[in-house]
Amino acid sequence: MTRKPLIVSVSLILVISVVIGAILVSRNGNSTGEKSLSKKMKSVEDVCQPTLFKDTCMSTMTPIAANESASPKDFLRAALVATIEEVKIMTEKPGAMKNGSHGTIDNMALDDCKEFLQFSIKDLEEALAKLEDNEIHEVNDQVDEFRNWLAAVIAFQETCHDQIRNPELKVGLQDILRNATQLTTNALALFAELSTILGSLNIPLDVTRKPARRLLEVSEHDYPLWLSEGNRRLLVGQPPKPNAVVAQDGSGQFKTIAAALASYPKNLSGDIEFVIYVKAGIYTESKLIVSDKQENVLMYGDGPENTIITGNKDQRKYAMTDTATFTVQGNGFVAKEIGFRNTAGPAGEQALALIVYGDRTAFFHCNIEGFQDSLCAMTHRQFYRDCTISGTIDFVFGQSATIIQNSKIVVRKPLSNQQNIISADGTSVPSDWSHTGLVFQHCNIVAENELLATETPIQTFLGRPWKEYSTTFFMQSTIGDFIDPQGWVIWDTKTPNNQNCYYAEYANTGPGAKTDKRVKWECHKVITDAKVASKFTVAPFYQGDVWLKQSGIPFSLGLNP
Repeated sequence: MTRKPLIVSVSLILVISVVIGAILVSRNGNSTGEKSLSKKMKSVEDVCQPTLFKDTCMSTMTPIAANESASPKDFLRAALVATIEEVKIMTEKPGAMKNGSHGTIDNMALDDCKEFLQFSIKDLEEALAKLEDNEIHEVNDQVDEFRNWLAAVIAFQETCHDQIRNPELKVGLQDILRNATQLTTNALALFAELSTILGSLNIPLDVTRKPARRLLEVSEHDYPLWLSEGNRRLLVGQPPKPNAVVAQDGSGQFKTIAAALASYPKNLSGDIEFVIYVKAGIYTESKLIVSDKQENVLMYGDGPENTIITGNKDQRKYAMTDTATFTVQGNGFVAKEIGFRNTAGPAGEQALALIVYGDRTAFFHCNIEGFQDSLCAMTHRQFYRDCTISGTIDFVFGQSATIIQNSKIVVRKPLSNQQNIISADGTSVPSDWSHTGLVFQHCNIVAENELLATETPIQTFLGRPWKEYSTTFFMQSTIGDFIDPQGWVIWDTKTPNNQNCYYAEYANTGPGAKTDKRVKWECHKVITDAKVASKFTVAPFYQGDVWLKQSGIPFSLGLNP
């Protein structure tokens, strides 16, 4: 795993003011074409001032400012349309870069890149459709949805070049993707600051209007509403009737999980679930993927020690994302009572047990076992409850909004020349915009016996900043004494990434929770205010009170267990 200060709020008032001013001047007959053009260009400069990539913003917004009836929604639309068009152009570029001299793994990564860009287009088009279907006030109510889509698009684009190994090829691909990444980042800034934009424009919010239902509202049983009734039944011990049963002994409809997934109906739509029951057994299958077209798959087994999906691919023969034993691309995926395992061992280095791209995904009472990079929570909103996650280096990583709750985090013994690092978040834009990061709440951080028995102690850290705005929060968890007193460590000497990150700890217990010797980074925070900590709980962090209820997985809504 190859692992810009916070910008002030974007304001469009200057654009509208200048446009209105231009109209008034025109009516008075006192404006020349040259003077009008000058004012319009100045307005675009003002609009783009808060964005990270101003030249890109200027080229996007100049045509919009020329429209005398331009509205805030027009600027948002322009940002999305320009990004979609650019990403579509980019889609074929990685394939054209394939070359025998690059080696099999890099060519594999280029194939993955094309797929990631296609995922990006899907998310961008969903965002555009949501924008077109809603008035600006409604868009403001649902701004977290836009954050979610756009942050995922950035993650997909960055993953394209992150897993390329050839230095020249990596730089070349990054150059090709630069404009798409800049457009996406600017679009994210516009949506993230929308409420400030509306306030600056003196557009009043209708306080009498009932706001749109938030994605994370909870049911009477504290399940997130984004979980369906079937998923809720599954999680309380009453699984719905399966559409497909997998059993190695022939007692089900299928002997492999791949065959069960292949039976997913092509015309399934809406919130209808496709339920797969995987009976006890060890399932070793070459490539298991819940595709992006397979939404609302609900998969349950006979317990994480009994129903085990295993593999042993590693980075010596595969691109990072292709090492995964199990891949989830589809939205709304829920798993219960299943083990996901990668047995490549520490010598294999990057070797994923589970990689998740899908939005509103949830895992309940599952085991995720590996060494380096066990769990790749890559994009979108993810939730893990009552799980056991084990590994050595960066074994929980990604660029998603992920909460891991009431789970056991098991640190294993690495190679003798290695150190252990639990987490590596890849947030690469200001986290106030993206609302991405890793949150560990009510977890138990423990070491396996083999690690504790080593003659020479192996340094173990809570996390390191993979990207510039890496965001990770350990709260209300029990931390063992094997954790290094510093708590956190830089990414590497060339890119420490410890200036703008956000690493926080709140109300943890255990001998490893002492904070008096923690790193002295400005971005490391020891939180004592419950109000601050609560911002990283299920509802405010990623609207989990709604979508988790639909999954049926139990969860803690706030700071309470």
